[in-house]
Amino acid sequence: MQIAYWPALSGAAAGSFAVSLAMWNHGSEPCALRGWATLQFLNPFGGLVRTRWVESTATFFGSARPDAVSLIPCGGSNACATSAPPEAFINFAGDDVIQPCVTAAKLRVLTPGAATPVIADLRVQGFADGQVVCSDGEIFVLPVQPAVGARDPAFS
Repeated sequence: MQIAYWPALSGAAAGSFAVSLAMWNHGSEPCALRGWATLQFLNPFGGLVRTRWVESTATFFGSARPDAVSLIPCGGSNACATSAPPEAFINFAGDDVIQPCVTAAKLRVLTPGAATPVIADLRVQGFADGQVVCSDGEIFVLPVQPAVGARDPAFS
């Protein structure tokens, strides 16, 4: 599984931020996900940063139902990010003004039903140090959502 910050669907406004993480399946078999990912912010050295994630079906970022999402393999290399559209997204939103605040350089993502987390880098263009997270690390996480137009092996 590859998970990466997706700038096209991420943004900020009036004291809030929204982050979208794109997902690709590097495995050899299709997989299905349903529900919420567990997210944990990390500092630049991989140490834990306070994270209080709340499962939600609606935020200012949008809404989503916890429906099953199918991810078909896009290949075994990291080339999926540039050569294939994402199969699904994990979206979360939070506050970037109300103290206390920290800057998270990375994000440890455990997808529903998975035993091994994936690390996504939050140090991206425009956020060289990472994402500022306030309100004592509280974020609101939407369930895994299919990418619009994603291929579903059930309909192939």
